[in-house]
Amino acid sequence: MQIQLNFFDALADMLCLSPVFLAGFLISGLLALLVIRKGTALSGFRLLAGSFLFYYYLCILFKHVVGMPTLAEFLRMYRTGKSLFHPVLSLIPFQDGFSISFLLNIVLFLPMGFLCPVISVKCQHPAKCLLMGTALTVFVETGQMFTMYRATDINDLAANILGTLLGYLVYRVVFRGDSIRYEAEAQYAGKDWLLPVGIVGVAFVMTFFS
Repeated sequence: MQIQLNFFDALADMLCLSPVFLAGFLISGLLALLVIRKGTALSGFRLLAGSFLFYYYLCILFKHVVGMPTLAEFLRMYRTGKSLFHPVLSLIPFQDGFSISFLLNIVLFLPMGFLCPVISVKCQHPAKCLLMGTALTVFVETGQMFTMYRATDINDLAANILGTLLGYLVYRVVFRGDSIRYEAEAQYAGKDWLLPVGIVGVAFVMTFFS
């Protein structure tokens, strides 16, 4: 029973965010409203709800899972005379064999592949959605070079891209009508792919200053 309680306590801590992240919800909502105002094939409710979920997912990812650099960490390393750049590279696939962490990294990026096309018509194209997922995982792996105890791993990169693909397939099952919508209206989507990119930026900034 104690083990179960500890697990749920740890899960609750991971899913909770400090008040500093609240400003990011407001900014993400404003970005979604800007897309709505410019005109989009997606409903306003879907864009707002999807944007809030995407932002929340990214904050949990950056803050509690992958360990992106923070200002507090930089200041601590500076005061102790340590270098801010700590590249630990693992570029040989499955050097230590197949591990459970590979599966966890796949699961970690399922929301990425699902939520990007929910809030962006451009990302309803599989290649563009995969490009988004690849860009995010490269961003994460690069950011980990500026943390003390993280490694940039080629296995993580592959698993995250695979997770994005699987998340996209789940999106296709849930939102079957979007395939028709994309063919009919993708040419009018403009630069709505900037919405998920902007939310990634907001989540990172909030994480950095948290």
